Amino acid sequence: MPRVGVYLLAATTSFAYWFVARPTHEATDQMSQWPYVLFFSGLLAALAIGLLGFTTSISRRSARRAGYVATAALFGGSLVNIIEDGLDVEAMFFAFIATTLATLVALIVMAAILLLNPRGSSRLLALVPAGLIVGIMFFVEVGWLVMPATWGIAIVLEMRPPRGHEPEELVGRQGLEP
Repeated sequence: MPRVGVYLLAATTSFAYWFVARPTHEATDQMSQWPYVLFFSGLLAALAIGLLGFTTSISRRSARRAGYVATAALFGGSLVNIIEDGLDVEAMFFAFIATTLATLVALIVMAAILLLNPRGSSRLLALVPAGLIVGIMFFVEVGWLVMPATWGIAIVLEMRPPRGHEPEELVGRQGLEP
Protein backbone atom coordinates (compact mmCIF):
# COMPACT_ATOMS: atom_id res chain seq x y z
CA MET A 1 0.00 0.00 0.00
CA PRO A 2 2.90 2.48 -0.30
CA ARG A 3 1.35 3.80 -3.51
CA VAL A 4 -1.72 4.90 -1.56
CA GLY A 5 0.55 7.24 0.40
CA VAL A 6 1.90 8.92 -2.72
CA TYR A 7 -1.64 9.22 -4.11
CA LEU A 8 -2.70 10.93 -0.87
CA LEU A 9 0.31 13.25 -1.11
CA ALA A 10 -0.63 14.24 -4.65
CA ALA A 11 -4.30 14.72 -3.71
CA THR A 12 -3.67 16.84 -0.63
CA THR A 13 -0.97 18.92 -2.32
CA SER A 14 -3.31 19.63 -5.24
CA PHE A 15 -6.13 20.74 -2.97
CA ALA A 16 -3.87 22.70 -0.62
CA TYR A 17 -2.22 24.62 -3.47
CA TRP A 18 -5.53 25.56 -5.02
CA PHE A 19 -6.98 26.54 -1.65
CA VAL A 20 -3.97 28.67 -0.58
CA ALA A 21 -2.82 30.21 -3.88
CA ARG A 22 -6.24 30.73 -5.52
CA PRO A 23 -4.81 30.46 -9.07
CA THR A 24 -6.10 32.70 -11.85
CA HIS A 25 -5.53 32.95 -15.59
CA GLU A 26 -3.87 36.36 -15.22
CA ALA A 27 -0.23 36.86 -14.32
CA THR A 28 -0.04 38.19 -10.77
CA ASP A 29 2.76 39.42 -8.52
CA GLN A 30 2.01 36.48 -6.26
CA MET A 31 3.21 34.08 -8.97
CA SER A 32 6.80 35.31 -8.65
CA GLN A 33 6.93 35.27 -4.85
CA TRP A 34 9.20 32.46 -3.69
CA PRO A 35 6.74 30.71 -1.37
CA TYR A 36 4.20 30.39 -4.19
CA VAL A 37 6.86 29.44 -6.75
CA LEU A 38 8.14 26.68 -4.50
CA PHE A 39 4.61 25.58 -3.60
CA PHE A 40 3.62 25.26 -7.28
CA SER A 41 6.87 23.47 -8.10
CA GLY A 42 6.19 21.19 -5.15
CA LEU A 43 2.71 20.53 -6.53
CA LEU A 44 4.16 19.52 -9.89
CA ALA A 45 6.70 17.28 -8.14
CA ALA A 46 3.94 15.70 -6.00
CA LEU A 47 1.90 15.02 -9.15
CA ALA A 48 4.98 13.47 -10.74
CA ILE A 49 5.57 11.25 -7.70
CA GLY A 50 1.93 10.17 -7.68
CA LEU A 51 2.03 9.47 -11.41
CA LEU A 52 5.25 7.50 -11.01
CA GLY A 53 3.58 5.36 -8.36
CA PHE A 54 0.59 4.81 -10.61
CA THR A 55 2.79 4.06 -13.61
CA THR A 56 4.68 1.33 -11.78
CA SER A 57 1.37 -0.45 -11.07
CA ILE A 58 0.53 -0.81 -14.77
CA SER A 59 1.33 -4.07 -16.51
CA ARG A 60 1.21 -2.75 -20.10
CA ARG A 61 4.74 -1.80 -21.06
CA SER A 62 3.69 0.82 -23.64
CA ALA A 63 1.43 2.54 -21.09
CA ARG A 64 4.27 2.49 -18.53
CA ARG A 65 6.58 4.15 -21.04
CA ALA A 66 4.06 6.93 -21.67
CA GLY A 67 3.65 7.29 -17.90
CA TYR A 68 7.41 7.65 -17.44
CA VAL A 69 7.50 10.36 -20.12
CA ALA A 70 4.68 12.25 -18.38
CA THR A 71 6.43 11.85 -15.02
CA ALA A 72 9.71 13.19 -16.40
CA ALA A 73 7.90 16.12 -18.03
CA LEU A 74 6.17 16.98 -14.73
CA PHE A 75 9.48 16.90 -12.86
CA GLY A 76 11.00 19.02 -15.64
CA GLY A 77 8.14 21.49 -15.36
CA SER A 78 8.76 21.73 -11.63
CA LEU A 79 12.38 22.73 -12.19
CA VAL A 80 11.56 25.05 -15.09
CA ASN A 81 8.95 26.83 -12.95
CA ILE A 82 11.60 27.65 -10.35
CA ILE A 83 13.82 29.17 -13.02
CA GLU A 84 11.02 30.95 -14.86
CA ASP A 85 9.01 32.45 -11.99
CA GLY A 86 11.46 32.25 -9.10
CA LEU A 87 14.51 33.62 -10.91
CA ASP A 88 12.38 35.68 -13.32
CA VAL A 89 13.85 34.24 -16.52
CA GLU A 90 11.06 35.03 -18.98
CA ALA A 91 12.53 32.92 -21.79
CA MET A 92 11.87 29.78 -19.74
CA PHE A 93 8.14 30.32 -20.26
CA PHE A 94 8.43 28.41 -23.54
CA ALA A 95 10.22 25.55 -21.78
CA PHE A 96 7.39 25.41 -19.25
CA ILE A 97 4.83 25.28 -22.06
CA ALA A 98 6.88 22.49 -23.69
CA THR A 99 6.91 20.43 -20.48
CA THR A 100 3.16 20.93 -20.07
CA LEU A 101 2.54 19.89 -23.66
CA ALA A 102 4.78 16.82 -23.25
CA THR A 103 2.91 15.89 -20.08
CA LEU A 104 -0.49 16.19 -21.75
CA VAL A 105 0.51 14.25 -24.87
CA ALA A 106 2.05 11.45 -22.79
CA LEU A 107 -1.07 11.29 -20.59
CA ILE A 108 -3.31 11.14 -23.67
CA VAL A 109 -1.21 8.27 -25.07
CA MET A 110 -1.27 6.50 -21.70
CA ALA A 111 -5.04 6.87 -21.36
CA ALA A 112 -5.60 5.65 -24.93
CA ILE A 113 -3.42 2.57 -24.43
CA LEU A 114 -5.20 1.70 -21.20
CA LEU A 115 -8.62 2.34 -22.68
CA LEU A 116 -7.94 0.14 -25.70
CA ASN A 117 -6.73 -2.70 -23.49
CA PRO A 118 -8.57 -5.93 -24.33
CA ARG A 119 -8.89 -6.78 -20.62
CA GLY A 120 -12.02 -4.95 -19.52
CA SER A 121 -11.16 -4.32 -15.87
CA SER A 122 -7.86 -2.70 -16.77
CA ARG A 123 -9.73 -0.08 -18.79
CA LEU A 124 -10.71 1.58 -15.54
CA LEU A 125 -7.06 2.55 -15.10
CA ALA A 126 -7.53 5.05 -17.96
CA LEU A 127 -9.56 7.19 -15.54
CA VAL A 128 -6.39 8.32 -13.77
CA PRO A 129 -4.50 9.81 -16.75
CA ALA A 130 -7.80 11.15 -18.12
CA GLY A 131 -8.51 12.86 -14.79
CA LEU A 132 -5.03 14.36 -14.76
CA ILE A 133 -5.54 15.71 -18.27
CA VAL A 134 -8.77 17.43 -17.22
CA GLY A 135 -7.20 18.61 -13.96
CA ILE A 136 -4.24 20.17 -15.77
CA MET A 137 -6.24 21.76 -18.56
CA PHE A 138 -8.87 23.23 -16.24
CA PHE A 139 -6.73 23.68 -13.14
CA VAL A 140 -7.88 27.22 -12.40
CA GLU A 141 -11.57 26.40 -12.69
CA VAL A 142 -11.91 22.92 -11.18
CA GLY A 143 -8.43 21.75 -10.25
CA TRP A 144 -9.33 21.77 -6.57
CA LEU A 145 -11.95 19.09 -7.27
CA VAL A 146 -10.63 17.09 -10.22
CA MET A 147 -7.08 16.46 -8.99
CA PRO A 148 -8.02 15.05 -5.55
CA ALA A 149 -10.88 13.07 -7.13
CA THR A 150 -8.46 11.58 -9.66
CA TRP A 151 -6.11 10.44 -6.92
CA GLY A 152 -9.10 9.11 -4.99
CA ILE A 153 -9.91 6.96 -8.02
CA ALA A 154 -6.29 5.77 -8.05
CA ILE A 155 -6.61 4.78 -4.38
CA VAL A 156 -9.83 2.83 -5.03
CA LEU A 157 -8.22 1.06 -8.00
CA GLU A 158 -5.17 0.25 -5.89
CA MET A 159 -7.24 -1.26 -3.11
CA ARG A 160 -9.53 -3.40 -5.26
CA PRO A 161 -8.96 -7.15 -5.01
CA PRO A 162 -6.93 -8.82 -7.77
CA ARG A 163 -9.01 -10.14 -10.62
CA GLY A 164 -10.22 -13.71 -10.17
CA HIS A 165 -9.96 -13.81 -6.38
CA GLU A 166 -13.01 -14.35 -4.26
CA PRO A 167 -13.30 -12.26 -1.07
CA GLU A 168 -13.12 -15.40 1.07
CA GLU A 169 -9.86 -16.37 -0.58
CA LEU A 170 -8.42 -12.93 0.06
CA VAL A 171 -9.42 -13.05 3.72
CA GLY A 172 -7.76 -16.42 4.13
CA ARG A 173 -4.66 -15.30 2.26
CA GLN A 174 -4.19 -12.30 4.51
CA GLY A 175 -4.37 -14.45 7.62
CA LEU A 176 -7.67 -12.98 8.81
CA GLU A 177 -10.53 -15.01 10.13
CA PRO A 178 -13.56 -15.22 7.79
